[in-house]
Parts: sequence; C-alpha cells; structure tokens
Amino acid sequence: MNFEPPEIVIPHGHDEVPNEALIEPWETMPLGKAVHTLLHVKEEALHQAVVKPTRDSPIARALYSIDNYLDSLRFADVYDALKDQFLKPKSAQAAAALRLARYLLLNSRHQQSFHHFLKTQELQSDDKRRHLAAVLLLEQAADSVAEFVPDLIQLAKQYGDKPVLIACLACDTVLACSRKALKPKPSTKQEKNSAIQIIEESDENWDGIDVTWGYVQSVLSIMKKWYPFDPIALSAWNELDTFITGARKAIGDSELYLQINKGWDSASAVITSKNIVSKKPLSSKKQMACLQQTDDPVLRYLSFIVVGALQKSQWLNSGKELLSLEENDIKEHVCACFDALMTQQLPAPFDTCGETIVAQAVLYAPHLVSLERLSGRIIEIVVQAALQENIPLDKLPRSVQWSKESLHVLLSRVNSLDERAGDTLIGVVGDVEADPSVDGVDFSRSSIGYGVCQ
Repeated sequence: MNFEPPEIVIPHGHDEVPNEALIEPWETMPLGKAVHTLLHVKEEALHQAVVKPTRDSPIARALYSIDNYLDSLRFADVYDALKDQFLKPKSAQAAAALRLARYLLLNSRHQQSFHHFLKTQELQSDDKRRHLAAVLLLEQAADSVAEFVPDLIQLAKQYGDKPVLIACLACDTVLACSRKALKPKPSTKQEKNSAIQIIEESDENWDGIDVTWGYVQSVLSIMKKWYPFDPIALSAWNELDTFITGARKAIGDSELYLQINKGWDSASAVITSKNIVSKKPLSSKKQMACLQQTDDPVLRYLSFIVVGALQKSQWLNSGKELLSLEENDIKEHVCACFDALMTQQLPAPFDTCGETIVAQAVLYAPHLVSLERLSGRIIEIVVQAALQENIPLDKLPRSVQWSKESLHVLLSRVNSLDERAGDTLIGVVGDVEADPSVDGVDFSRSSIGYGVCQ
C-alpha cells in the first residue's frame, strides 16, 4: 500500500462555478523531526497511520514528510540513520527503526526506487555491515520480497561455510519466502482496451516455481553443513533433496501439488537455522506434530524425513537407553512411519523416495525397522551402503546378510574385481553352510543370477 495523504478540497464560493478546486498541501516536517517522531511511536499507531492516514495525525504527517524528502531519491540520508539504530540490539529505538525501514520497503510511494537502492547499494556492496542490515530488514517482510531471493542466496553462499548470523538470516528468509512463492498463482488476462482483469479460476500460473525450488535446494545444501549429523540424519537430508526433485517434476499436477504445498508449509517452518545448529533434537511437541501427519502419504513422508533430519542421533540411541513415556511414544510413531514407507508405495514421481533412509536405519538403528518387511530393493541398498561405508556384513541382521539380494550385490562386486566383496562372500557362504538352522539356501548360478569371475 502506497502512502497517499487524503486531499482536502476547498471550493471557491457559492456564486462561482465549482469546476475548479484548490488542493491544500500537507504541511511537512523537517526530516530529522519526522524520523524522531516515528522512532517514538508504537507499532499499532504506525500501522494505523499507514492504513488510514489523516491530516491531523502527526504520525501520518511524519510519513508524508519522509516520502516528500525522498522525492530526491536520497535514500541513504534516511536509511543510514535507521540502520545505525537497528544494528544495535540494545538500542531503545532498534525495533522502531526496523519498522520504519520496513515501511520504506513495502509502503512508501518510493518503494520500487528503494528496492533498487537496497539491491545495488547494500546487498551488492562489499560491506559486511550493510549485508547484515539488509538481511535483518528482509527477514521482517519475508513473504513480500521474492525479488531479493537471488541476492539472499548469494549472501548465504558467501558466508555459509559456518552458521554465522548473515547466513542464518539469509537462509531462513529464503525458506520463509518460498512458502508463498511456491504456490501457483491464478492466471489473469486483460481484455484489450480495458483495465479489467479476468481471473481464470480453472487455470494456474506456474511461472517461477521451478526456479524457486532450485533456490530451496541451494539453501538446504548450505544449511546441511552446519551440524555434524549422524548417518540417518544425513540420509534424511538427502531424502529432502530427492523430495524436491520429485516436487519439481510434479509442477502442473494441481491435485498432487496441493499436497506438496501443504506439506512444505509445515516442513519449511521447522527447517530453521535455530533448529539445525541446536545440539538438542526438535522438541517432543514438534516431533509429534510432524509424525502424526497421516492424512496423505506424501505429506506424511515429508514430515517424517524432516524429523529424521533434525533428530540429532535420538533415533540411534532409542535402542540403547531407557526411554521416557514421551520418547517411547515418539519411537512408536517413527517405527510406524518406517513401516508405512516399506509397505505403501508413494505416488510418482515420489515412488523411489524413502529407500535411502530405510536402508540407513537397517544399518544403524535396526530396532526401528520391521526387518521381515524389507523389500529386495532395500536389502540391495543396505548391502551396497555397508560395503561403501566399510561396515562388516556380520554386523547386519542375518535376514539381510544371508539373503539372495545380498549375494547378488556381493557377486556383482566380485565380478568387478572387488577383493573385499569376494572375501565377504566367502565368509557369508561359509556361515550359511555351517549353520544348521538355515533352510535350503540355493547358491546355484541359476538362482543367484551371476557367474563368478567369468
């Protein structure tokens, strides 16, 4: 909303034809007085003056005076004074200064020119202090600053090797912005020679959504570096990337994408820099809110992998430690989510999602997985991961290490001259043949499907 003061029309007189009118201009304040006035008003009063300005309001007059001054486009004269205040957290005027800067960003009649100033003079400068001030401001209006996302991505990459404040704010703001930017917009068309826009309710505009998902992937790859995640959490982060790849393929499918949006609204609110860098897992309340999402398989999967990404080794330890009732409740829901992933196939293009995190759970937290429900495909992934991560196969559940799929993987590695796989295969075959409890495992070539060192 642009700030436009109401006009007061003064008629010439009763005897004159009122075909002309004089517009009485507003009285302006000096810039310093206007800024001082606005730094000492409450948020509600400022909002009221923006929404419904009146001539007798000193707050509205102060806003009008600043906009009048900015006809000169000398934004630094105003913004630098505000920046000095809101970069000092202990300043009594910090919050008020940030609110006034937000007014310039969203409500001033010079907002487009201010956007250009913020991009070219602040975000694209080499000054770290200017960068911090800009991201603090943009965080305050995350759902309305989509045009600044590329600049925020650049700052996140520049500072994101560690979770410093600029990088954290930039990433959080991009994810907050994505919640609105990823929703398809109603298509509009304008009739020729008409100012009327017609909204096509059955059609949607998907422009820019794929690009936004790309921004989200960039941000997540940066945030992933901020904590020494355990193997299951790392696999959950990889699943997030797989989910986004699927979401990009689902663009245009209105019914499926509605569920994707619903899931992302909830998930992105949890994936914050604060939750990532904390040594503690998500609160039990937040975990249960995510794990109880059962109304749609895609939504349930996304909520589950977000909890997995932020559980901070809680899943690894849940088989070793005495659990509280609350923790045991979480464990039961985690097990139920794993069961759902193994028994209910997700719709395309998400049909391969979940395989990596299930495989890592078999390797590192088998107490969370119903081993009898493992598919052959998952067993192959488990064995491949064990070989890649130098995990002895005798550490795996016997139902996995003695399966036909395990032998398939080992034989394929032997054919590739993998010496370790050959040694492991010999050990597995010896164990199986020596164990009287194993009933009829067939090692023939026709059964296994591979020839050894052909």
